Amino acid sequence: MKSLKRQGTDTKKKGKWISAGEFDRLADSGEGVGEYLDWDRAIKRMTLDLPVWMMKALDAEAGRRGISRQAVIKNWLTEHLDAIRQKVSGRSTSS
Repeated sequence: MKSLKRQGTDTKKKGKWISAGEFDRLADSGEGVGEYLDWDRAIKRMTLDLPVWMMKALDAEAGRRGISRQAVIKNWLTEHLDAIRQKVSGRSTSS
């Protein structure tokens, strides 16, 4: 049986494991299950309005890479945010 690990914001605490069946039972009975979810990995939807030329450019890049438009955007955002994170952490260690 699969287990779910509690992923709270305090990472120093040891995670709490419950079975998938126990998780379902808690959820079905209306009890809170938020403490058993990894909120850092949760997905949040957003709407993004882009000009047509940008959508065409994204579609062309997606076709070139053989991936979806959404995957192109996620890849580019990840690369950019990682570069910012590295730059910021580099500044904080060199000061």
